[in-house]
Amino acid sequence: MTPRLARRLVPLALLALSCAGPSELARRGDAALAGGDPERAFALATRALDRQPGNARALATAAAAARAIADGWERRIRAAAVADTLAAAGQTLEYAAFRARAARYAPVEVAPSWVDDERTLRHAAARIHHARGEAALGAARPKAACAEFVEVERFVPGYGDVARLSQRAFDGALTRVALLPLRGAPAKTALGREVADAWRGEIARRLEGRRARFTRVVPGEEIERAMTVAELGGLSREDAVRIGRRVKA
Repeated sequence: MTPRLARRLVPLALLALSCAGPSELARRGDAALAGGDPERAFALATRALDRQPGNARALATAAAAARAIADGWERRIRAAAVADTLAAAGQTLEYAAFRARAARYAPVEVAPSWVDDERTLRHAAARIHHARGEAALGAARPKAACAEFVEVERFVPGYGDVARLSQRAFDGALTRVALLPLRGAPAKTALGREVADAWRGEIARRLEGRRARFTRVVPGEEIERAMTVAELGGLSREDAVRIGRRVKA
């Protein structure tokens, strides 16, 4: 078969599969399972069940495939744990995500011994990231500490004092930006405040999201509370620096 012909046949094969009914999908799932491909078998069986939830053949195939996939996950994770605790712990999260997805079609039972192994790996990973986070805090690297504490929570939510340390790291990593009233002509002092307000709102809007996780725009009310009436009418550079320090910007 030439590559060109193969490229033409692939879309036709996909179209034929998409048009297959539940019984045909279940049959193909059985064939995939017998051929040693439980992932494909599970995918085909669950597609059949999406179309016909009570299809007995598809239910049986989904259950058998899910069990085979689960056994594979457990073997790989235990093997990985010998050399790399963090890698193995990360795989436990993926395995748990698979079990959650599979539960809709074929709940995966896990042995008590696996529950213990999984818990041990996740707690070990949490301890490693916790120690790294504390080290980053001690080295005045609050952003790196924040990243480590996020990992701690990913493996073991509520682990130890991670909430307190995470807040401390975040406070240290945070950059506060203050936009002060612009200085203009004496007859147009209000214009400087209006422009600063407009810029402040626009910058805050553009900073929304995780791309600017550690940057905050100081609200205008907070800035004005730190200013005297005279300063509202016009600021020198020295005034601006002093006010910026008052609001920790």
